[in-house]
Amino acid sequence: MDVLMQGEAASEQGSAAEALANALWARNGNRGTDRAAAAMYYTSDALTMQNDLNTPVKRQEAFEALVSFNQSGPYSNVPPGQLATAWKNQAIAAEANLFIGNSRELTQEYTLRDAMHTPDTQVLAKFMSQTVFNPSAQNIQLNDFSSLKDSLPNSLANVSSTLMSTARQAPPGSLQEHYAIEEYGRLSAALSGGAALALTNYDAQVQANDAAKNQWADLVGGVVGKVIKVETPFGNPAEDLAKEITKQVYQLIVHGPERPTASLADTLYQHYAQNVEQLRTEPGQPTDLTSDFDSTYGATLLNLQGQLNVNLGGHAN
Repeated sequence: MDVLMQGEAASEQGSAAEALANALWARNGNRGTDRAAAAMYYTSDALTMQNDLNTPVKRQEAFEALVSFNQSGPYSNVPPGQLATAWKNQAIAAEANLFIGNSRELTQEYTLRDAMHTPDTQVLAKFMSQTVFNPSAQNIQLNDFSSLKDSLPNSLANVSSTLMSTARQAPPGSLQEHYAIEEYGRLSAALSGGAALALTNYDAQVQANDAAKNQWADLVGGVVGKVIKVETPFGNPAEDLAKEITKQVYQLIVHGPERPTASLADTLYQHYAQNVEQLRTEPGQPTDLTSDFDSTYGATLLNLQGQLNVNLGGHAN
């Protein structure tokens, strides 16, 4: 597939690359690798993604195939070098391209609880750990020639902003408002779980030296600072918040014990909750908005701790 994708006609419908991708997708073997390889082709450019991942179900299946593939460490037995790095980056870029192109749809699939959806936030948490909180993934180039660190946090910020706008515009106390706050709570928990999983998976890299610790703290601060948009009359709220979070996360990494009791998730929670508190204080809003967020965030985080086998202070048990 990698060789076929290099051809000039690879992105055209009916190409040999597309035929192989379709065959792999249909076979669906090798413990998910077939569909992951097909999904890498389908997400290789915007038009191919539009043509071949043309239903919500297929997009969801492709996303989960890529997340599972990346989580399995498929290149652990490949000798380090340019080829291994290129393959690894290709798989991470594939899931990032798919999410950016369908961010609201995919987020809703894993965060909304209604008659049609059962939330499965561990998929999102794994995705966050592999992408926005992965120190080695930040400069991966995406389909639009931007870097992952530039485009993906913006996409997450847009989803968060949409959820809060939906809650703000819905009738106070309505089911629509309730659903939006719950979704925001699960998205926030997925970010916290993803950060903790990343700190577990890349612990040696993050802890290598003071510069690496500061870089990862800045990474977390930058992502969460963009996702949370607290309105203030002066300055740059996102930039100021990012600096504050960076400082807090850095202190947690440097000065926390081997198994930090001051949870990374708890540190981030204080900032997510600012959005809900700001909405709750607006005239006419019900007082239980914060309770809705707190209960959803807490329950989701508890589930993630078991599903991901992480201590949400940031280290594996």
